Amino acid sequence: MTMRVGNSNVLVVAALLSGVLVVWALVSGCPKRPAETTAGPTAIQPKSGPQAATGAPTGPTEERKEGAAAKEGDEQVPATYASLKNPVAGDQKATATGKDLYRRNCAACHGAEGKGDGTRAAMMDPKPANLTDAEMQKEMTDAAYFWKISEGVPHTFMPAFKDKLTDQERWCLVCCLRTFGSAR
Repeated sequence: MTMRVGNSNVLVVAALLSGVLVVWALVSGCPKRPAETTAGPTAIQPKSGPQAATGAPTGPTEERKEGAAAKEGDEQVPATYASLKNPVAGDQKATATGKDLYRRNCAACHGAEGKGDGTRAAMMDPKPANLTDAEMQKEMTDAAYFWKISEGVPHTFMPAFKDKLTDQERWCLVCCLRTFGSAR
């Protein structure tokens, strides 16, 4: 028995399948891809809390300005991030905390071993970064990792975590990411 399917039936099925995929992505917690924009940078308000009260850096407080940033590969790390130092670098407890945070927040996209092959990676374009890449590990400072975790990465699926994780938790994640550099 032969079944003929008209073009309009195929379009209806494709539209329904698209809708199902969108609903699945929303229900599964897949981060939304940020809208592309040609607008310039916006000022980011400093985070409030105990660190803000002490004057310790909690994140960016000014716009990106030409010449006011450190170069990381092809990206400009804002000066307010470039000058930050990881307060828990080398702390094994912080690294363990970072690994737990990574498992809960990052592994679905970046993969259990950080290779960019998580369960959600197949549906992403561009693909999540391979955090085990030796060249990337060499180029990235702890401050640059902290910046990307905090602010997300424009035009990718990498969300900002500055409102979801504390400064301490984000620094712990940086410690975890450093372990991927030795796991090749």
